[in-house]
Amino acid sequence: MASYPTSISWDNGFELVPSDGITSDVADDGTIRGLVNFADTVYVGQLVYSYIDSTDRNTLQTFYDTNKALSFSFAYDGDTYTMRYIRHPRKRRMVGGWWRMTVDIHGTKD
Repeated sequence: MASYPTSISWDNGFELVPSDGITSDVADDGTIRGLVNFADTVYVGQLVYSYIDSTDRNTLQTFYDTNKALSFSFAYDGDTYTMRYIRHPRKRRMVGGWWRMTVDIHGTKD
């Protein structure tokens, strides 16, 4: 399994948000029901790279192109996660030749 390129610094404020996939609804008689959709807690995160050069942009894009249909290892805050991409990374050219990229991932803690 490939390891995500964590050597490229992303913006402050990143967090992996845990979700148990709980879906709630209300029955005809007013009873609230809940359904847990995941066997394991799933973590969802969004990595934002505000000012990266074209070399780092290409590294992130190549990693996506190679692993878009595969799980990959992601190290964060002393833990390791098995992640997958949610969608294609979004890129935007900034002033001065810099790039902004947003990468959405989700997966489980190892």
